[in-house]
Amino acid sequence: MSAVHLNLCLPKFGLIAAGIPATPATSGATPPQGDLELPRWQPPADLAHLHRPDFVARVLRRVLDAVRQPIEPVQFQGQPAWLLLGVAVLHGTRDGWWGGLLWCPRGGEMRLLPIPEDDLTVYPCPAGLVWLDAVMAAVGLELRQRLGNEPIEDLDLHRYLAALQRWLTGHLRRHTDLRAMRHKVQRVLALDPVTLQYARHLHREVERNDRVVSARSWNQAVRHRRALDVIANEAPALLPLYGALLDGRRLPAHLPQDAVATLRLHLARAGIRPALWRLLLRSPARLPLVVRQAYEGPIGPAVIEFLQILQDFGLRDTPDVDLLRAIWARDGNDSYRWSSYRAQVQRYAEAYGHVARCFGREKARTPAAEQPALRQAMYRVVAWINLDKVRALPKNGRRAGWPWLVRQAEAAEGLRAATASLTRSWPVPRPVDLGDFRVVPLGSELALWEEGRAMHHCAHDRSGVCIRGEAMLVSIRRLQADGSHRRVATAQYERQDGAWALTMVLGPTNKSVGDAVRRGAERVAVWLNAGEAVATANHRAMSSADLTWFTCDDRTLTMDGVETEYGA
Repeated sequence: MSAVHLNLCLPKFGLIAAGIPATPATSGATPPQGDLELPRWQPPADLAHLHRPDFVARVLRRVLDAVRQPIEPVQFQGQPAWLLLGVAVLHGTRDGWWGGLLWCPRGGEMRLLPIPEDDLTVYPCPAGLVWLDAVMAAVGLELRQRLGNEPIEDLDLHRYLAALQRWLTGHLRRHTDLRAMRHKVQRVLALDPVTLQYARHLHREVERNDRVVSARSWNQAVRHRRALDVIANEAPALLPLYGALLDGRRLPAHLPQDAVATLRLHLARAGIRPALWRLLLRSPARLPLVVRQAYEGPIGPAVIEFLQILQDFGLRDTPDVDLLRAIWARDGNDSYRWSSYRAQVQRYAEAYGHVARCFGREKARTPAAEQPALRQAMYRVVAWINLDKVRALPKNGRRAGWPWLVRQAEAAEGLRAATASLTRSWPVPRPVDLGDFRVVPLGSELALWEEGRAMHHCAHDRSGVCIRGEAMLVSIRRLQADGSHRRVATAQYERQDGAWALTMVLGPTNKSVGDAVRRGAERVAVWLNAGEAVATANHRAMSSADLTWFTCDDRTLTMDGVETEYGA
């Protein structure tokens, strides 16, 4: 397969891929197909004046051809490069660095512009369907040219392209193998697996997923490969810690062979004593990455503060990661992050340190079958310390160990339930089954309390906005093999422009949820809004109480015998 040359002027996307002459020797695409073999798409009726069926068919064919042959060799500025899906150019250096350019609309034409290192993903490549945004930018520009002098409202064109992109996205996910497409790209790029593993530990922001490697992380790993080899050989448990501080440019300049000594000196200057250094050497490598759960901002300062808090706990053995996550979850989570937690966690350091030691010993002697119950007890103990502001423990309590902590937590929980006002309620829809999930709207303070107790979060604090009708919380439960339903997430919906919108969905102890649960939570918003639409269509006096008048199966709402289908 011979290389082709990159044009710096984007030709018509509907005829050839973005910027690359499509020749039989290089395109690798399947032979042209007739339009009748391609699926048909119709835009919303009020946008029909923008629709050109033949053009859309050619766009789909080019997209499908790009997915079948996602990467091709090209020449860029006299050097070998790769054309990715017809919209991006990947170019490397002899040292192994990667950079990229992307076709973008500028001044009425498509221009090839550099991609920032943080925005260019080298693994997986391409990431998701972000490349389709660039395709749609080219489609929009060419569509304007095709329509010529016809007046076009920017909003109408945006709606048309958004609808077309949703359809293309669904078609690609259903009828193409996107995983195989990425595997083809990875085979061509042939990234060194050891460097790739190092690059996973080099992230500037705490929220970046280490399964995704940016060009910036890759290039850092290439630049510091010898030092990373030294860390991996002499102290592998410190690799993520070294990577977090190295990427933030917080380590002083040093020779590769001095990487471990430089890291130890840097931590000592940050107040980390030898005892914690020895603990880090014995701990799992991912221990410092607990910061990703609740911190925001640069990862370097977050990791340093996290180590300082561990030192405040006075630990000699590696703490349980689930326990640490439970402590941080009392104040922050994936949706509500802070840049610093030391002020609120440090005040309970003595109590948390004792809990960590007792829990570690108890977990070591607890059979595997009893571990889930032990973990639930741990969540209650952490909640007791946080909610009751337990700064110190009596001497007899410290001697009594873990059973005493559990008894204190259960007694405090019972006292809070007995003294709290759990009598207020508000109208909500009836529970409903949506696919594999049961959706239970929480319509009382008692229901919020029970949800918070079971999920180990602060749902009860949201009673005020629920009573005022500004928000609604629902419990999402997954169907089990025995026919029961297990709580997997709590979702919050708020009023936005007169409709319910999903604003937060979190699992136990405020953990993030998987894609299936998030999609289920998004369907709940459709269900809530569809129920109100049914009430309006039947000309009923709208009030929150009306929401209790309908029931729902997977696709049909029933309200006083009137059925209507709603969107998937």
